[in-house]
Amino acid sequence: GDAANAPLNLKFFRYNNPAEYLFENYSSENKYRDGINDKSISFLGVNNAYQFEETATRSYTMFVDTAYVRNNTRMPQYLIAVKPEVVEGDTILCDASTHQHKTPEEALACEHTQIKVGFTRAMYLFNAQDSVDVKNYDYQGKAAYGADKYTRLAFKDAVHAQDTLYILNPGVTTEQLIAGNFKNEDLFADKIALDNNKHKNVVFQFRLIDDENNRFLIESESDPEMIAPEKGGWIKIQNGVPVIARFDTFKEAIAQAEIFDVNDEIKYDATANDEIAVEGVSVVAGNGQVTIMGAAGKNVTITNILGKVVASQVIASDNATIAVPAGIVAVAVEGEDAVKAIVK
Repeated sequence: GDAANAPLNLKFFRYNNPAEYLFENYSSENKYRDGINDKSISFLGVNNAYQFEETATRSYTMFVDTAYVRNNTRMPQYLIAVKPEVVEGDTILCDASTHQHKTPEEALACEHTQIKVGFTRAMYLFNAQDSVDVKNYDYQGKAAYGADKYTRLAFKDAVHAQDTLYILNPGVTTEQLIAGNFKNEDLFADKIALDNNKHKNVVFQFRLIDDENNRFLIESESDPEMIAPEKGGWIKIQNGVPVIARFDTFKEAIAQAEIFDVNDEIKYDATANDEIAVEGVSVVAGNGQVTIMGAAGKNVTITNILGKVVASQVIASDNATIAVPAGIVAVAVEGEDAVKAIVK
């Protein structure tokens, strides 16, 4: 259901150094690490939370939105962003006085009905390899890092609407986006289709390497294009700078790329309550378990943030407890929309 694909606010930290978090280096704050003093580009950075305490203007929270999570794909894809601005969609049914509609469905089909597309505008993370390849002026000499052909990651102003990511031209306002309703092509520098499972420079995969601790690599590239590639590109912290590094085998990537984990030390709107109601079914997250009430005879599937199924069974009673690993999980009860919960 839609709830299972709802965005999350997460903090990504280095598994071997839990005090170090990924963040938007929006003002070249850690130029002491990468030597770049350019405030026009928001690169992905990494900061030590003890050395640089998190504040209202230095957040380590990332907005993680689903790009392609459907059809039981083995490779869920995500958009990672900061500064999200959500604009809800709206449908204004025809209310013309010159004619009438017998049903809402008939009114919906009328040319006078207005459908306003909902969207999320944010600074979205991307692998800047394309900017290196085409010598884009803004990134020339900056997106390529070091002599080993690493590539930086940066954030760009874009809009996620339906199955497309729209890269915005400079100076575009949210009011213009609402008024244009995605019909004004002059607002967009590029459009990237998200309705397929191919690797793209604006989507990322969380490649699980550890079933017990949910440790993962952040994957960006594949050579050749495939699910779970042996040869590809993953995020590595090189001399204190997050970059895309390319490896010939996944075993090599595990040894040299950065291993990440996420935490839930954030006030999540969607998962703040211990008890979540699902159309007569209650889901209660506890310590190492999820209790499901009112779902006797229904199948329940629980997945972790990486899309991995951690439990699946038919519930025998109206008060059933299922053991699951700690972390953020999506609980899907047969016939109901899935909900997210935090297991302690």
